[in-house]
Amino acid sequence: MDYDDFNESLYPEKHNRLFTNNMPIEPVNPTKFENRVVEKLIEYNNAVTTPMREQIQNICKLFNFCIEKNKDGSISNSRYVYPAQTGSGKSLSLKTYLTMLEKHSSLIIVSRVDEAIEYCKFINEVSGDKNYAKCYYKKNDENPDTEYRVNLKDLKKYRAIVISHTMFKLLNQDKFLSGRITIDDFRLYKNKQRDLVVIDERIHLFDKYEITKKELDYLVLGFYQMASSLGFMNIKNLGEDLVKLQQYFKWFEEYSSGSYIRSFEFNDNELQAEIKETIGNIKEELVLVTKEYTKLVNGTIKLITSKNIKRIQEDLLNNYETLINKLEKIFDNDFLFYKNNQGENLLYIEDYSNKLGCTLVLDATASINEFYKTAYKYGSKLYEVNVKPIRKYKNLTINLAEGYLQSRTQLFKNLSEEEIADNAKMYMSYINNILKSNDDKLLVYLLSPIENID
Repeated sequence: MDYDDFNESLYPEKHNRLFTNNMPIEPVNPTKFENRVVEKLIEYNNAVTTPMREQIQNICKLFNFCIEKNKDGSISNSRYVYPAQTGSGKSLSLKTYLTMLEKHSSLIIVSRVDEAIEYCKFINEVSGDKNYAKCYYKKNDENPDTEYRVNLKDLKKYRAIVISHTMFKLLNQDKFLSGRITIDDFRLYKNKQRDLVVIDERIHLFDKYEITKKELDYLVLGFYQMASSLGFMNIKNLGEDLVKLQQYFKWFEEYSSGSYIRSFEFNDNELQAEIKETIGNIKEELVLVTKEYTKLVNGTIKLITSKNIKRIQEDLLNNYETLINKLEKIFDNDFLFYKNNQGENLLYIEDYSNKLGCTLVLDATASINEFYKTAYKYGSKLYEVNVKPIRKYKNLTINLAEGYLQSRTQLFKNLSEEEIADNAKMYMSYINNILKSNDDKLLVYLLSPIENID
């Protein structure tokens, strides 16, 4: 292998930031937009501060910017995260912005189906166009048909389409995408890239495929243990291919020359094809070896049933195939080699959002969420929009209820009213221990299923 077979770059320690200062003031005028949003906020009895007004204008310019990024019709791989604080009017701003667009199209992704319906209702009523915004979801008892739902074949006819996070996740599953459903059914409006793509609140945008040097060594060691038991009969090719794989890993390590993290981008298609062929061979050869090995084990320890033989073979194959499948994914794309205190690693981050065009994520947790820190660190083309806080917190203590069950499932999902009541009482006991005096104040946010528990 030659170093010229790759492009390489060292990823920066810190992520990219984006500033709204010089962003466009079209197609929606920020001042007019501010007036519309503030009018709604006051209608909903919200206090509107000067920093909030400034932020409302900035998010308008950010929406304009994202439309400009998508205007050439190509699938942009840029993703932007807007981490404004909770209560700053992000969702209201987005809905209002859509009502002010005269010709531009959009795809909006929200948490739940009922939110998607509410979005459509607001947009259509305020814009005066009952056919402007529509949503698509699977009909069931919880989400029955409504006037806002349209059939899959009609999605491209409507300027604004709103879907749920669940539907977005399905769009990224190969088994869901068939000849009947494609990403383009959602991405396109009148056969052109939608102008604005926004995800309201964080969603799972990335999958991580990672294999460590230790895992690769485990794969090789496991093979040699089986091979030794079988007397190395008819499995020479597998051994040679596994050694090749170790050599590739060693080469990546040498090429990184001590760097903490380095990216590799294939320039040489022949090299990539060679690596993928090696992995494919290993995958096929392991099936044969594990089959022979389980026969040998059965003959040695006299297993009672054929079911046990099958289980041993499946366990062996599952362990190896998991590693091989990760390697296939990594070497099918540009990838990273990095080092940490656990050793050397190969990594590929698969990004779902870039299938839809330039995408903006509205998420108040983005500045502190470990999810984003991972995405920034490992080379995702993700930009955090610089946002000034609209309020300052002081004299605030955050208490973590360590040892207490806090997931939705543990708190109330599929539980009886008596069990939910017991959970509520347990937390009230914890709350009473936190409050030191009559002057202490505590904000408790209740999930709706336990609001009525006495």
